[in-house]
Amino acid sequence: MQEKFIVTPKGYEALTELLQHLEVDERARIGAIIGDAVDDSKDLPENYAFRDAKLAQGLLEVRIAELKQLLKNIEIVEPSVAALPESVAFGTVVRVQHEEKGEVKEYTIVGTSEVSFYKGAISTASPVGKALLGHKVGDRVEVITPGGIHHYVILYIQPLR
Repeated sequence: MQEKFIVTPKGYEALTELLQHLEVDERARIGAIIGDAVDDSKDLPENYAFRDAKLAQGLLEVRIAELKQLLKNIEIVEPSVAALPESVAFGTVVRVQHEEKGEVKEYTIVGTSEVSFYKGAISTASPVGKALLGHKVGDRVEVITPGGIHHYVILYIQPLR
């Protein structure tokens, strides 16, 4: 049985939009590059633009196939709609303070296919996400990462909007 990947409705929408973009826009863009490279050269084996475009086309098709497989195994889960969630769970936004460094960070707890380092979206399976699950405001949480042990205090939890 295939593993199910949980995503929020927004995450599902983003994945389907990405698939549409890759299938339509990127295929057309790479096809045009291949067409131009063929027109520019009679010796295709020595045409680096053609070879690069064919490689990009192959990588694109792999990414499209991966996304299609992922979308077949997705379970869309509505985040908690409670006004103020009591504990960290899938679909919550949590603000934590690193005890040793004093840094304050905000994370959105999502499924593995929605992770975005730049947006602060971490997976329920990541070391930080896994450690935070089930904890409440004021809790001190120990997180074991490949870089060492870190301690965080949960400052607030809110539902994903």
